Amino acid sequence: MKIAAPSWFLKGKVCPCCGQGNPEFISCPNCEHVALVCLESGTIFPEPKNMSFTMQPANLCMECSAVSFVSFSSATDKQLEKSGYLGAYE
Repeated sequence: MKIAAPSWFLKGKVCPCCGQGNPEFISCPNCEHVALVCLESGTIFPEPKNMSFTMQPANLCMECSAVSFVSFSSATDKQLEKSGYLGAYE
């Protein structure tokens, strides 16, 4: 049996692009920048506190410009708390 790390989703807000589900928190493997991704449309929200600003998955991390959002992985609870999202995820 393989145990995977949990995925964390934005609490209480549905995706403004598709109107379905809560976007998932993701993080850059290089600098740990936290962003959101809509699992339905693939839209990236590079600033989770400003969901009116979106980017495409092929764009590079807006913090380090070293990794595309496609290579981001699920953010950990520790990364979310460090980034100021304590209580904003479920």
